[in-house]
Amino acid sequence: MPFETDKSNGFKFDATELLKTGVYPEAFDRRIPFWETVDGVQYTEFGMRRKAGRDQKHDFSTGSHTTTKPIRGIATTSEFDDKVAYIGALDKIFSYRLSSSAVDTVGTGYNLLENAGATTWDSSSTTWDSGATVWDEGINEAEQWSFETFGSFVVGANGSNKPVIKKNNVNFNTFHDDQVSGATIHTAGSGYAVNDTLNQSATTGSGSGLTCTVTEVSGGGIVAVEITVFGSSYASGEVITLGNVSSSGSGGKIQVTVPDISYDKVKIFKRQGPHMLAFNYQEGGIDFPTTFSWCSADDLDDWDGSATNTAGNLQIREATGEIRCVAQLGNNLAVYTQNQMFVVSYIGLPNIFGYKPALDGVVGAVSPHSVVAVGRMNYGLSRDGFFVTDGASSKMIGRDSGMNRFFRENASFTELGQVFAFDNSKENEVVWGVPLNSAKITKEIYYNYKTNQWGMRDSNISAYHDRGIFNEPLSANTSKFYFEGTIPTLADPAVSAVTKAHDLNNADRIKEITALRVGKTGAGTPTISIGFTDTINAIPTFSDNFTIAEEATFKSFPVRTAGRYIHIKVESNGTNDDWELTDMVIQGRFEGER
Repeated sequence: MPFETDKSNGFKFDATELLKTGVYPEAFDRRIPFWETVDGVQYTEFGMRRKAGRDQKHDFSTGSHTTTKPIRGIATTSEFDDKVAYIGALDKIFSYRLSSSAVDTVGTGYNLLENAGATTWDSSSTTWDSGATVWDEGINEAEQWSFETFGSFVVGANGSNKPVIKKNNVNFNTFHDDQVSGATIHTAGSGYAVNDTLNQSATTGSGSGLTCTVTEVSGGGIVAVEITVFGSSYASGEVITLGNVSSSGSGGKIQVTVPDISYDKVKIFKRQGPHMLAFNYQEGGIDFPTTFSWCSADDLDDWDGSATNTAGNLQIREATGEIRCVAQLGNNLAVYTQNQMFVVSYIGLPNIFGYKPALDGVVGAVSPHSVVAVGRMNYGLSRDGFFVTDGASSKMIGRDSGMNRFFRENASFTELGQVFAFDNSKENEVVWGVPLNSAKITKEIYYNYKTNQWGMRDSNISAYHDRGIFNEPLSANTSKFYFEGTIPTLADPAVSAVTKAHDLNNADRIKEITALRVGKTGAGTPTISIGFTDTINAIPTFSDNFTIAEEATFKSFPVRTAGRYIHIKVESNGTNDDWELTDMVIQGRFEGER
């Protein structure tokens, strides 16, 4: 590192390269370049900056579509010439339409477990002693939604309830062989208008209770309907004559579809080509934790394998624990247990899918959303820490920085089922929401896979979704739904970063800091403080501080701080701050030795 001295005991230390080294928590300071604790600071190839904030789109604590439960899953799709996000809480599913910002409730009656202390012994998801007791760590853990799209169709699984589906409709229904999954227009009829309410004619259909609303017409004929009540006991393919509740139309008929999927529970759905795959499911009261199945090509309703279709199932016999996570890995799927990885591949007829063991004991997953795909790589979190793998080898990326040790020493291991990750590709980083020393998500830990640097931010975000259908990534917590990283604004704008104790190459001599030169670009006025300690583990005393002006600058600030170990703190409180520190030079002189 650049360090210049002169004959009068003066020195100049160029810390520019150390600005962007990332956070190194819980590691010995002489091996570590600079930063020890950060909250909301991000490191790039150019320097250190305030991490972008969030743009709130909806508050679920108010209005007619509300929940008090955490959001645990988000899916996006394009339908009806609009972009739609489906947002899954523990008890409900909501839709958010981009064109109008309208939010609706499109699924109710769910009962996902909120934390490891919760139980499904009764329908209210009670806790035995405020969430502190874990009755069965291997089974009873926090749950998440696993949403997957299939064209404009959306399916959802959560591990403890029957799966759900939304086909050509706005509402979700149970995805099971005793429920209607969707309907198509069989006969358009005439005289209908948008928003007409229709039900089933008493003279048709083996089931009962179906009602729908007309959503699109052409020349008075029905083009599309929304099923508002799905009813029960229908047979797949039967044609239902529609009766009028509030309509002057006549002659309309719909043809309903009923799937043959018979799973009472599904942990994960994942699409691969023309097939939807279900992992870790229960059928007929029997658990299949290491098995996956798939529907026939291009047919979400056909899961019963036969000689006339391409549906099927396969058990991963080498798996020593349940399937916990599935992520895309190139053209294949990476399937994770707690400490194993398998690669599932499309192999064509007659078997359709096959698998092979990949890694054992070195990688794993702690939740359905703890591993994400970045290009042809997977970045994930196991109980041992953060890793990256290509399926053939792996690396514990959090080891050198001390991040893996920090995670293991602070993570709430019984609550790791809540961990949620996503690829924030705009910022070249993977973000994990992690419960640290709490029964809820408390921290974002993010890793820049271009610069290999880490950052952290206090956060209660419990679900993310990568950008794709929407231009920005999405996120949510118990009450708020956001667009990620579009503007610097934060609800809690305070961010900070503090360095480790640094002796500037000589722990025996007292250093008197006389000036600090700092380069800044962007908006905002961050404050920099200089502190000191006499021992390496002492709490620093910060005395001198200065605020960098709003304009972009590279300026020297006079200070007067002395000590054996020097600390630097950067703070920012402006709601719209968008600054980046790109240069830092520390100037001073040596005083006496101890």
